[in-house]
Amino acid sequence: MFTIGHQQLTVLIHPKGAELQSIFHKGRQLEYLWSGDPAWWGKHSPLLFPIVGTLKDDRYYYREKAYTLTRHGFARDSQFEVESQASDAITFLLRSNPDTRTKFPFDFELRVTYQLQPEGLRTSYAVKNSSGDDLYFSIGGHPAFRLPIQPGTAYEDYYLEFEKEEATPRWPISAAGLIESDPLPLLNHTRVLALSKNLFAADALVLKYPASAAVSLRSQKTIHGLRMEFTGFPFLASFAAETGLEITVLHLPPGTSKWNRVEHRLFSAITMNWRGRPLESHQVLIETISAVTTKTGLKVHAVLDTNTYTRGIKIPDREMKEFEARHLLRHDFHGDWNYTITARSTQDATRPN
Repeated sequence: MFTIGHQQLTVLIHPKGAELQSIFHKGRQLEYLWSGDPAWWGKHSPLLFPIVGTLKDDRYYYREKAYTLTRHGFARDSQFEVESQASDAITFLLRSNPDTRTKFPFDFELRVTYQLQPEGLRTSYAVKNSSGDDLYFSIGGHPAFRLPIQPGTAYEDYYLEFEKEEATPRWPISAAGLIESDPLPLLNHTRVLALSKNLFAADALVLKYPASAAVSLRSQKTIHGLRMEFTGFPFLASFAAETGLEITVLHLPPGTSKWNRVEHRLFSAITMNWRGRPLESHQVLIETISAVTTKTGLKVHAVLDTNTYTRGIKIPDREMKEFEARHLLRHDFHGDWNYTITARSTQDATRPN
């Protein structure tokens, strides 16, 4: 483990992956980086190289030869050497070697420099092409910040504030980890995106070519936050590993509807209150259901969902199998009828990784 610091900040970096482990503000006694809890996501700030994201089938072709490269590449799992170090700066170096050439047939030198600023940390990447051929690569940072930052505040107290007004959509990620071809609406000429755990339930928010070159994590309930600048990077992705979102599904087998409490205690009361009244509009329907009460204390709350949902979506069998393997926990008793769908991977504790 290597340490750099000054009067305000202490920064820890591990040579494996040249990965940040801690950004600690001494004056405020605040840790800004995610703890790396393996129960959710066992990393802190991995370096993504020579790809960012996932390749289809983890495979690509170069000069008619197939190569295998797993999600986000190999740099984050490689041992870097320290090329230079001062009290407030350090540079790590990774050179191509026989092992990297089996996955990535290029000669390169990758340098990662961490330089402390008066009130922050600057991270820079430099890739040197050591061969005579064109070098094809992607590079990206993947820092995970602690949220809530300030004790006594909640996750939902925070929001992202972009440097400029944004009207960019989000690009969904498929169950196979690939960027979908059709974006979804997200930011509508605003600088602010409120955070909620459900916002990341379907994986990361991927923004292409945002107008901003910086985004801040802020809260109205504390002065403590952070600002991240990403000048020169065309894509921005935000994710949250710890959403805590789980959906448990219990199917009642045929012939057992008498044990369905919702059917017998709710639907029957709605039917008696309805009494054949023509359902001429959404308002009549909502009012009819909401007016249901019983002597035993049943009260029904009904609202109209005005969202628009795409119909006829078909998930390929392969993607469905991958989703089930990652996110579906079958119960011990009749797992075909009873299961829990979780936002966290069931295979390991590193997704999204």
